Amino acid sequence: MQEHPLAIPQAEVVSLAFVESLARTWFRRVWTELDATAIDELFAEDGEAYGIHGETIEGPRGFREFHTSFCAVFSDIAIEVVKEVANSDESAAQCRATMVHRMTGAPVVMTGTVFFAFRGEQIHRAWNHWDFLGLLESMQLMPARSFELAVSGRLAAHPGEASTAHPGEASTGHPGETSAGFAEA
Repeated sequence: MQEHPLAIPQAEVVSLAFVESLARTWFRRVWTELDATAIDELFAEDGEAYGIHGETIEGPRGFREFHTSFCAVFSDIAIEVVKEVANSDESAAQCRATMVHRMTGAPVVMTGTVFFAFRGEQIHRAWNHWDFLGLLESMQLMPARSFELAVSGRLAAHPGEASTAHPGEASTGHPGETSAGFAEA
């Protein structure tokens, strides 16, 4: 019997299952179980993570520093991989993170997507796309609907910051200013 031309060779199917489990293992061990030793095990020495803050996170040491800082602000972290698409050495994981903001005790939810590139049994690159604005809004550090307000020109800059909503004008305490110092213009 002749094999179908689009059939996936058995070796690739095994590899696909490995890639899916590596992304899920990362989130479970590093974030839900708070196993910092998993960072050394699963993140390549020359690995890089992008999109978490302004600079590239380099290697396990850099990621551990970020992990420690994040865990100091949030407790009860759980990251669920909602959907994952993978091939032999890459994975895209749609995620939902739940956690508690330590300062307020308020539960927060954040969604995001991470695109992984694997080398062997480690993460070599990770491109993070998380809803950090939604996270800041849920922590009440930004007003609700910040993006909507900003693109409509109704969000003034924080006092003392350059305003992009009203070029040439400094924002001062407008009525309706939030605790974070932002106001509807």
